[in-house]
Amino acid sequence: MITIYEPIYRPEQVLSEKSFIAYPHTSNDKFKKWREFRLHIEVYRAKLYENNKLTGIFSPKFGLKTHLSGEEFIAYCQSASDADVVFVNPFPQMRYRSYNIWMQAESNHPGITNCAQNLLTAAGIDIDIEKQPRHDHKTLAYSSFWVGSPTFWEQYVGGLLEKLAVFIEHNENHPAVVNALVETFHTDPTPFLPFITERLFTTYLSLHPELKVSSISLDPLDFCLMEAERKFVQSIIPEIDRADQLGSFSPELVHRMEEHCDALAQAARVHFRDTPHPHTGRTIT
Repeated sequence: MITIYEPIYRPEQVLSEKSFIAYPHTSNDKFKKWREFRLHIEVYRAKLYENNKLTGIFSPKFGLKTHLSGEEFIAYCQSASDADVVFVNPFPQMRYRSYNIWMQAESNHPGITNCAQNLLTAAGIDIDIEKQPRHDHKTLAYSSFWVGSPTFWEQYVGGLLEKLAVFIEHNENHPAVVNALVETFHTDPTPFLPFITERLFTTYLSLHPELKVSSISLDPLDFCLMEAERKFVQSIIPEIDRADQLGSFSPELVHRMEEHCDALAQAARVHFRDTPHPHTGRTIT
């Protein structure tokens, strides 16, 4: 069985996807800043994944961000019968904007890479962010729209996210924890922490090529949020696709991607000061 939970935050809230299962989530100010990270920890600790073939917990904005229905996603999962994990990346254009998920992270949330590394190191998690390879469509995922097998939940959530959660819970005043809870630029006030943990999914996949991973392919041009972004992505698609096919990115190309990633992040800050963001309907101040 493929089970996808959807968090219900308010009594009047209704499921956005009829094929998902309501997951009542009582607000707890202590963990409010954790966002989806906390949901994965709760599902793991309650062992809600144990009796399912694949399990996930998706934001109510799943349809808005992916342009897919829950039924379509589940149907795809059923076709990927031997997968350990299945995901959809609602920002497919990002693989043309940045070499990997951490390059984009640093452009959009300056300081996050150092913050993430300090937190991982303090928690005793052996991941070197600077050594992360190229992230392409086979591993790249923004947002937490993934479902995993019981083994994947034990290995990824239990072996990595739970270890991080326990460290944070027991070391609230540690500098690495305090810094991870500092707010960064986003459509809503949000600290570094959920952006760090969201990116650990892609990071983990890139470190474990033995996993059977399946992802839904989306057209990158259909998901660009600004015309400037669309023009850049359209212009560079052939070059990036060629580099991915060859498995070789020149230092010059990586540097150029970083420059454009920084420029587009700055352009987005300016653009959405006056233009409502499509995922919230609000401007970003």
